[in-house]
Amino acid sequence: MLGKSLRAHAPVRILQGMQDADVPWRHAQTVYEHLAADPATITYVKDGDHRLSREEDLALLIKAVEDIA
Repeated sequence: MLGKSLRAHAPVRILQGMQDADVPWRHAQTVYEHLAADPATITYVKDGDHRLSREEDLALLIKAVEDIA
């Protein structure tokens, strides 16, 4: 899947916890780099885990949705 550019044909927002044991942040970075043709942003949460379920994490998620809505 990552052997070529990806197209979402829509704005993309990636929120990635850098302490995520299930999805390393470098994987999210690779996906982001393959979205060259779509408007995309990636936000790293330095102390965030896989769930990103803390109040401050959820606020980032809400903002990301609002930005593209």
